[in-house]
Amino acid sequence: MSAKFFTEFVDVFYDGNQSRAADALGIDRSRVCRMCNGERRVSPSIALSVETLSLGRYTKEQLIWPDIDKAA
Repeated sequence: MSAKFFTEFVDVFYDGNQSRAADALGIDRSRVCRMCNGERRVSPSIALSVETLSLGRYTKEQLIWPDIDKAA
């Protein structure tokens, strides 16, 4: 699930601080919270920002299609 990767991104790069992650991503903290909780999907534009901010550690594909490896 993309919430797992997104939450890990927030934990690793922002020490779990959702406000700092929201500022870096240019979105509301409530949206970060909903994505971490799996209540909202990670949009393609946010996924691209995460990939850029994480220097490729978390890819847009992981965040948008988290189960792609299971299908192969």
